[in-house]
Amino acid sequence: MTFLAGATANSVVPEMTGVDARNPAAPRGALSYFVARAIEGAASNGGDVTRETLFKSVTQNVSQATNARQRVDLEPRSDKPAVLRKIVFGFAGSAPTVASEPPPADPDRPTAQSDPVRVAVVNGASTSFSTIEKGNAPFVRADAKEGADLVWDVAGSAVVSRGDPIMSQVDGSLLGGVIDRTWAIQQTQRLSLRRALTVRLGDNDKRYTVNDHPALIVEDVRDRYLTVVNIAADGTLQILFPTHGRDPHMGTDQWTFPPVVGAPFGADHVIAVATSRPATELVDWLMTHNSQRDAAMLPAAIAKAVASDTAARIGTVGLYTTP
Repeated sequence: MTFLAGATANSVVPEMTGVDARNPAAPRGALSYFVARAIEGAASNGGDVTRETLFKSVTQNVSQATNARQRVDLEPRSDKPAVLRKIVFGFAGSAPTVASEPPPADPDRPTAQSDPVRVAVVNGASTSFSTIEKGNAPFVRADAKEGADLVWDVAGSAVVSRGDPIMSQVDGSLLGGVIDRTWAIQQTQRLSLRRALTVRLGDNDKRYTVNDHPALIVEDVRDRYLTVVNIAADGTLQILFPTHGRDPHMGTDQWTFPPVVGAPFGADHVIAVATSRPATELVDWLMTHNSQRDAAMLPAAIAKAVASDTAARIGTVGLYTTP
């Protein structure tokens, strides 16, 4: 699909094409949706929308929403600041500002209980759904696997999400953690809609084994304070940065980290938060909950950290690990 936002004879709007990396028949509405959200203000940073801010916002949000199934390309390409800073959409009068989420009353409670994860059960007894040990996130039973957020194959002891494998050797006692992980990612991506931070894998791959060394990259972090956490397939949190007394203040444009692939294997999701001031409370919270299956509590902790920081940015990227 090609989308030209408001193209006219004098338009400087870039041409953006959404390409499905693995399934050409997959839905492609994400591109037009996030272009519309960007023009509404998600890419404005409180001012006019430029080529650079539009592209970064749409690229990251489309990748997050489609779990990297779709990628966005830009034509014509240019690294020249004069080209990147051209305004593609201007606001007369008051410009929209980056939305601030109010801090939750209790940072250890999910930010919303109104968005349950839809779980479909296949290849199992009708009573299988009742064996799911509830975690902290809300979930409901889906009547069919089409449109479900998670599909639990009881006989195969596996969970998939829209065709992507999430975790193997899963029974009812583990599924609650997988549900928490799914809900946490959905809520965090909502927080990042108007605060997109570019987070990617260096080789654009998503599947890694214990002998691989993926490169995790977070961009545009100079003069910001960075916090990075991983959510394992079973909802276990692992703080990646800052650790061991490292300074969270970034002196470079790009932060790179080589994760070590290890158990638990399955779908991991990395979340990066860049703030204009030290996120001390968030880091302390992560240290307390490190190595715990507390994924469902993470969105509220992030929301609280960025609530009064209009310059804060959030980004996510997923990868799959296997033994």
